[in-house]
Amino acid sequence: MKYKDILFNTIISAMIGCVVGVIGIIMNPGINIPWLLISNSIVGIIIGTISGFAFYYIYEKKRLGIKAALWAIFIVVFVMISGLALCNGIKEFPWFMFLVVLPIVEFLSLSYCYIDYKMSIKYNQKLHDKKEQVLKNKRKMFSKRP
Repeated sequence: MKYKDILFNTIISAMIGCVVGVIGIIMNPGINIPWLLISNSIVGIIIGTISGFAFYYIYEKKRLGIKAALWAIFIVVFVMISGLALCNGIKEFPWFMFLVVLPIVEFLSLSYCYIDYKMSIKYNQKLHDKKEQVLKNKRKMFSKRP
């Protein structure tokens, strides 16, 4: 992963955390809004960073394919959200919050990963085509010499 990828992943993860914070504000109107948004953004950054590294490890290092990488993201996000729900509701599990937040977070994180994957495939194809064009022009240039 490059520095720009990590920075972009961090920004997107913080935005996903803010979306979850807005859901929390809607469900609990009397809560401290800035604290909730900041804390959910930090949690989003942590989950996004860990899931980003899981995606990178499964897809780039192990070469297991996009399906395995997306399943890894799903599992990482599910485990971390479940753990946070358990920590927040020690006395009783917050089922309603868990069932509302988890599908939204899973959808947003998997959508982001898949879109990022598709964009990188498109970019890599353009680079490959450009490389082939340069090599073809180079072969032409050297084949014309006497």
